[in-house]
Formats: sequence, structure tokens, C-alpha cells
Amino acid sequence: MELEIGLNKRPTGLNVLDYNNPEVIANATLPREAHIQFETAITGVARKTLMMFNELTAAGLQIPLRDIGVSIYEYQLHSERTKARINMSFPASSENDNTEYQSRFVSIPFVLSDFVLDDRQIAASRHNANTPIDTINVEESMRVVGEGIETLILNGSTSIVVQGNVLEGMTNFTGVNTFTLPLTWTNASADIIEDTKSMIEIMRVANYRRGLRMRVSDNYWTKLQCDYNDVKGTATFRDRILQFAQIDSVEVTEFLDDDTVMLYAADRTAIVLPIASDIQVIEHKPTPFTTRWYIWAALSIAPKVDFKGQSGILIAQP
Repeated sequence: MELEIGLNKRPTGLNVLDYNNPEVIANATLPREAHIQFETAITGVARKTLMMFNELTAAGLQIPLRDIGVSIYEYQLHSERTKARINMSFPASSENDNTEYQSRFVSIPFVLSDFVLDDRQIAASRHNANTPIDTINVEESMRVVGEGIETLILNGSTSIVVQGNVLEGMTNFTGVNTFTLPLTWTNASADIIEDTKSMIEIMRVANYRRGLRMRVSDNYWTKLQCDYNDVKGTATFRDRILQFAQIDSVEVTEFLDDDTVMLYAADRTAIVLPIASDIQVIEHKPTPFTTRWYIWAALSIAPKVDFKGQSGILIAQP
């Protein structure tokens, strides 16, 4: 099952499925029951794979774009204002403190996968209850698209280059805060709490003091659930980290590279998720006896820095 990410990968001449309004699919090749089977399979896989995507959208960080005709998302950095003056008399002159702006651009690629069904298999599912539609193809397509979206959010895509700029993700964008872990957190001698304090301090200097979320790579997750001290059952490392008022949650993100800790602020000043199209399923007939299905989305990730180059995301690695 191949996954494609690109700016010009959109399939054309296809029918977008609408499960709430099936009448708009004039030439759909599957019965409504089969569409529902596919939708159920997609939903189940999406819940498992779209961890960061769901997290960012639940935090209200998505930016809905007009449609897939938008291939570039533009946002602006602005300079800070000087502090307000406190005087007993009204000043006679202005400080002329106008805001300065800098434009930044992020490309909006397609993430897609496809598969083909034979019409005989489709016909058999219509007439024989013992031969249901095999949903493995749609599940696998959804899985790789979900993994592609998660990887895009975290790591960007080196294959997408616009005006000489590579599409960057949360872990590798220019301006991301970094911290070098003295030891990997799987090492018995690692001081996980002291490392966390150092990361919180870096975020404080960057003016992010509350609402931080820690996400760790899969190989650190088990360690964080181990007992923090010799008194068994008192608290785990995860429990101890959550005692810091600055940190709201600690979870695993399997698409982070091993030995990686990410601390980020779920704030629009730190990151937004531009979406031209959420995940869709579309179909067409490339030949008289086959149907091709596409699972696709058009979106991007825009980690931000302020006018001083400060970021609301920190990456810690050994």
C-alpha cells in the first residue's frame, strides 16, 4: 500500500462520497450498506492513528481553508508593542509605536492512498450476504494516510519544497526550542524530573508558562509508567511530571523518533493546522469492470515563532 504526499496529487473527475446525502452520488458503484461498512472501517482506523491530528483539532488549532484550490497558507508575525505608559498627565507626543509584520508561507500538500476493487466482487456483495465487501483495502489505505498525516505534522516532508523552503514539522522547524538530555530516559541513572524542570524553564523564557503538553516517543512510555521512587505504588514518573502546574498532560506519540520528548503549548501563537480538506473517500471507474478508491486529505502544519524567534515547542533528545 503506497502513500503519496504532494502538491499536485489530487485525483480529478471523481465523486465525493456524502454519507448523509447519498442521493448526490448519482453513479456510486457500491450500495449504501457497503459505503457504511467502509465508513465504519475508516473511523475505527482513524481513531487509532490520528493522535496528534485529533489532539490539535480538539484544541481548536485548525485553520479551515476555503477549498483545495488553496495551496499556500500565509500567516504574519508581528512585533511587540512597547509597554503602556503610566503618568499623572496625558503625554503631549506619541511614541509612534506602529506594529511591524513579517509574512510566512506554508505549502498545503495532498496526502493520499488508493486501491482497486473488481466489479465482480462488488456484485457478489450485493446478492450474497455470505460474501461481504472486504474492508481490508480501505482500512490499510486509511492507516497509511493517517500515518502520513501524523508524520507530516511531526516531521514535515522533505519532498515538499516551495520557493526553496522545505515543509517543516513540529520537531524540526526553524526556531524550535531544543534541550539536550544528559542521558536517555531509559537509562536507570537519568534524572527525568530535573530534565523536565530544565525544559519548563526554557519554555518560561519563551513566554509559555501554562497549558504545556508533554509527548514522548514510544520507547520512553513504559519508563514513565514505572514507580518514581522506592515506595512502590506511590506515584509513577508520569504522575510526578503532572505535579508541575505548567504541564497539563503527558502522553505517548508513536511517530516521534526514539529517545525524543516534545513539550508544546496548545496555543495558536505556537502552532496551527491549516486544513483545505479533511479526510475524504472518493471513487471512479478507470475501466468498465473495476472501481478505484482514494483516501485523501489536503492539509499542513504551521509551527510558529514570534518576532524575536521564540517558539512554543521544545524538542529534547540526548
